[in-house]
Amino acid sequence: MKRFFGVLALLVGLVLAPTLTHAQSYDYTTGLQIQNLSTTTAATVTVTFYNPNGTTAATQTGSIAASASVTLYPLGAPPSGWTGGTVPANFSGSAVVSSDQPVAAITNVVGTQGGNSFLGSYNGISTGATSVVLPIVFRNNFGYSTWFSVQNTGSADASVTVQYVKGAGQSGTNYTSSAVTIKAGAARDFNQASDTNLGSSFVGIAIVTSSQPVAVSVVQENGTVLMAYDGINQTSAATSMVAPLVVANNYGFYTGIGVTNVGSAATTVTVTYGANTSTLSNKCATPSAETVSNLAANSGAFVVQNTANSRFSNGCHYVGSATITTSPATDIVVVVNQVNNTGYASSYEAFDPAAATNTIKAPLIMANNGGFFTGIQVMNADGSSASRTVTITYSANTVSGTGACTGTPPAATGSIAGGRSFTTLQNAGYFATCRYVGSATITAPAGSKLVAIINEVASSADTLMTYGGVNQ
Repeated sequence: MKRFFGVLALLVGLVLAPTLTHAQSYDYTTGLQIQNLSTTTAATVTVTFYNPNGTTAATQTGSIAASASVTLYPLGAPPSGWTGGTVPANFSGSAVVSSDQPVAAITNVVGTQGGNSFLGSYNGISTGATSVVLPIVFRNNFGYSTWFSVQNTGSADASVTVQYVKGAGQSGTNYTSSAVTIKAGAARDFNQASDTNLGSSFVGIAIVTSSQPVAVSVVQENGTVLMAYDGINQTSAATSMVAPLVVANNYGFYTGIGVTNVGSAATTVTVTYGANTSTLSNKCATPSAETVSNLAANSGAFVVQNTANSRFSNGCHYVGSATITTSPATDIVVVVNQVNNTGYASSYEAFDPAAATNTIKAPLIMANNGGFFTGIQVMNADGSSASRTVTITYSANTVSGTGACTGTPPAATGSIAGGRSFTTLQNAGYFATCRYVGSATITAPAGSKLVAIINEVASSADTLMTYGGVNQ
């Protein structure tokens, strides 16, 4: 068993992030991308690596220019220009990012087994919470199981329990774990593949409750495909959520939307689709809305955009967005899975439109980087139909030498009507043949409400990773 660490995206200060571990015989490596969110001032950043017992394994410190980013991969010696100790070989622990300027961070995860690689990505977590919701949890669901790690971000011992609730119409056994104690700064794994209390097969949700604030990260995998997402602070729930990227029959990809009702009463969930932006033939008309009736409190349901769904059963192509609402108004949390049956998959958390802003940061953008490029999907989360002009600007390239892109990439622009989305890929034009690794800032006029996700993808399976843009 190898462990890999989580990283926390901090605004300012020191808060712990989850350690992710696996109870099976897969090997993991991780990479961190940290972006300075200040547009004017260089950030002095410290990354502290912690052992499972809370002791310090290494500390690395360096500077990140305004709006720029730095990569920590592979782990070991500090990045060029940084100082500090070396992360031990086969490090098993957690990490904290602290800074004198606002920063954001993502973690990319690479798992290997028998020469095969499978990848996932998740955002840093800014603060812990005493109640964290996991909208998608599996045990032996068509070969998929989940595991998650809970880290105590408080200053005293945490007493932690996990409540599992099977989804509406799904298999499994409802179950609440016995309380376990997690030391301050330490982490504990919960592996559903080996938890027979859930029944032979389980599809549902989990709610992590703790006497101290905790942070949680979740992995879904089947040995060849990996998807990662952050557990959601229950106070981040809202009566509506937006998903910037929803697809059906898109080069073999489809999405699945996992909705959890965290309110106190049953509600009807409605998924409303945005306009279709697919450029393929046999393009779907804008799909009609879908509903999940009478979703009970503290339970979850799934709305899947595959060919078994009557809206997409003729094989038509759809690329767009979705707005998830409730009636009566009830708080929900949402995670979206993107899946291709040939072995690509990723996850991301949907967004509360009330938290949308006119500025978003993307810590990692790539072109021709070991075969990887990125795609940015921006959604206008404004409830009106007013169009917004969106501009995506890129940082200077963090790589140099033969094959590196020269100069600063030109900005990308687009116009997005309310509830619709805009996509730009870093694999053509300026990015067609040169290598780029950097970050991006997405802006629109004051008063705009934007959300975004970033896909990282290469040509081999499983090489799809997704993280959420960071609203400022």
